[in-house]
Amino acid sequence: MPSWLGEILKNPEKRAMLSRRGGGVLVVAGGLWLAVTFVAVHKEPQDKTGGATITVGQGRAAGGGTPIGGGNFVPYERDGHETMTDPQKPPVEAGNETRENKELKDLVVRLIANSHSPAAPGAEQAVGAAVQSIAQGAAEGDLKSRQAFGLLKGNKTVDATRVLNALAEERRADDGKAATQEETYRKDVARAYRTLGAIVGLRDSQRALESYEKALALDPDDIDTLFWAGSHQIDLGDLNKAQSRLEHVLKLAESGNMAFYKYGALLGLGDIKQRRGDLRSALKSYEDSLAIAGPLAASDPGNAEWQHNLSVSYDDVGDVQMAQGDLEGARESYSDSLAIREGLAKADPSNLEWQRDLYVSFKKIGDEQEAQGDFESALKSYEGGLAIAERLAASDPGNELWQYDLGMSDERIGDAEMAERDLAAALKSYKAKRDIIARLAASDTGNAEWQRDLSVSYEKIGDVQKAQGDLGGALKSYSDSLAIRERLAKTDAWNPVWQDDLAKSFVKCGSVYRQTGDQGKARRLLQKGHELLMHLTKRAPDNAAWKKDLAECNGELQKLER
Repeated sequence: MPSWLGEILKNPEKRAMLSRRGGGVLVVAGGLWLAVTFVAVHKEPQDKTGGATITVGQGRAAGGGTPIGGGNFVPYERDGHETMTDPQKPPVEAGNETRENKELKDLVVRLIANSHSPAAPGAEQAVGAAVQSIAQGAAEGDLKSRQAFGLLKGNKTVDATRVLNALAEERRADDGKAATQEETYRKDVARAYRTLGAIVGLRDSQRALESYEKALALDPDDIDTLFWAGSHQIDLGDLNKAQSRLEHVLKLAESGNMAFYKYGALLGLGDIKQRRGDLRSALKSYEDSLAIAGPLAASDPGNAEWQHNLSVSYDDVGDVQMAQGDLEGARESYSDSLAIREGLAKADPSNLEWQRDLYVSFKKIGDEQEAQGDFESALKSYEGGLAIAERLAASDPGNELWQYDLGMSDERIGDAEMAERDLAAALKSYKAKRDIIARLAASDTGNAEWQRDLSVSYEKIGDVQKAQGDLGGALKSYSDSLAIRERLAKTDAWNPVWQDDLAKSFVKCGSVYRQTGDQGKARRLLQKGHELLMHLTKRAPDNAAWKKDLAECNGELQKLER
């Protein structure tokens, strides 16, 4: 482990001090941005390894324009160069910021909170810059910008994206300049598509990617657009193209000494490797991101976004360690993340992002405790996460992400109850989660992750029914899960997570058929599961979860032959 981690973050007193200092500035600055952290000018701290202070044009991906930051507008130059502010100037206190800035900040907070998925590092800056670009167009008298801005303020995001799309298309056709491809024109139109991409990306990765692709056709080397296009391609499962894009981002970031993009690209590449089952390479990418985030967070403890980014890297490292069976390593990583998030959440209880991050930490630590066999501690951790999820879900019943979190808390509590053989309680918890996820999945049938989670709910309910001796009920639940997983696997035959899910469904259905005496169906299903799991474990021999699934399948085949 790097020396700076051992010195700063493994020392409980220094770690607590770091969290307190990071949170203290949040209270002064108003909760989302520090004075040194701008929406369109992602201001980063001094690189103590010898590099100069870095400016990253994060907001350019979302439309450029005039960024928001610390109560002051910061000029955005039309030639693509951002203007830096003096990093030694003190933060602008919350009472001194303009009413307009506060309204824009509040709008961005609400848009992020109502997105369909957790905010990725840098999302606040991208969305904030898009909002500022739209607000600027409205202030300058552009009718479509004014209309889109009003719709966003009225929580009508879908309608706003239609107007933004019309605006981008209108600019592309303006005055016949498309034929000339004049540089200023191209960059202006690309900026309009980046603004659209940032807003539509809150709810629809496919449409966001389409917008970023149009922007890249006009401005192919814009690092922001490449970064967000690659990120959405990961969400959509297009891992090869995502890898190509993010490797390009990493190369550009290294040549320009842009720490945020190096960090973000490494996280994305780690996600790609993890989805492919290459845990060793994924861990290397996540540890490399940690090596960037750690010194930056330590050099500027008041920069809450870098503290948050550091906690994300710890979580990603812990997730791979869990998959590898390194439970002690995962506990250490998750605990380091929790320490940071507790400081941020305590310093600013009104910041919903920090509160949700704390919920995630409780869930992950509970997973590790459960894997260790400490079910009592796991249940306490899950209940701590549930308390946060309930508060968030109750504060906005229409927020789908928070409803999803509530369902996942029910599932984790059910896991702990199942481990302690409280079958009736576990069945109740699993059904509560299924009901929530079923509503979400029905509201957006194209959301593959919600479909997958619904399949997991059916599987867990089937596990309880099987343990209760209700084989008919278990087979129905397992079959419902299998039907979803077969559909998902057909849409992406290269997604190893979905292939593993499908294999587990084959094994579980086969096991019930074996117990009910239908040996023919049992053998066919178990052999299908075995074939898939053999392929997966050959691709990723260090994946402990897949090896465990293969061992379970082998055990069922052996029982069949007795």
